[in-house]
Amino acid sequence: MKNKLIFVVNIVFLCFFSNCAINRNDYSISKFKTTSNKIIITGLILDAKSKIGLGGSGIQSTNYELLGESDYLSGKYKIEILKGTHTFHAVAIGYNRLSTKKITVIEGDSLIINFRLKEALQQTVN
Repeated sequence: MKNKLIFVVNIVFLCFFSNCAINRNDYSISKFKTTSNKIIITGLILDAKSKIGLGGSGIQSTNYELLGESDYLSGKYKIEILKGTHTFHAVAIGYNRLSTKKITVIEGDSLIINFRLKEALQQTVN
């Protein structure tokens, strides 16, 4: 019983006092502070089935403005944004668009957002 209690306390401690991480089936977010005033978002855009990077995929902001594209070889991306509340969208030709929940960021925040896009049943252009 004591070991189970210690385990639960450790999990709670990690969730509240370490990097704030949100995991969904199709995307994951890790948020942490940096010493910079910039707000940087990095991550990967992957095929949900094969886990292979989707090069040339786009990252869009709340108003669907294109913020950047992923690297053609790895699916990695890096963007810089302004403080505020944002919803991010990952888009790729032949895949369903995927959106995050609303995320509020301030100066010094950094995020890692990894997207796992599912192939569209119909080929569409996002």
